Amino acid sequence: MCIGPENRPIGIVEGEFRVVEIFKGIPPSDGKARDFIFGPGNCSLGLLAGLDYLFFIEDARENFVLLPSGSRAFVNINGTEPKRLFETLRRLRSESEQRRVPRFTPSHSVP
Repeated sequence: MCIGPENRPIGIVEGEFRVVEIFKGIPPSDGKARDFIFGPGNCSLGLLAGLDYLFFIEDARENFVLLPSGSRAFVNINGTEPKRLFETLRRLRSESEQRRVPRFTPSHSVP
């Protein structure tokens, strides 16, 4: 339970997940994601058993995967749009990794 506006309790859904691919960062060690119970206008992603998800977890202590974070669900993970999204994320990951690798170019020969 969380406390929402006017000190009213807000229900939370907690789901366990398995990591298929990591694009950035470290997934929560407990393998759990949290969301508000789905409702109109509450920014919840709507965790449902059996769907595939892309999670962007901003606060590893809380593991919330709310809709504004960019997290999303996929009914058909092999569809055209999900594949396009994953290829973009893989490209961005690769570019980021390339920028982090220090490049050594000797300026002179060492005898």
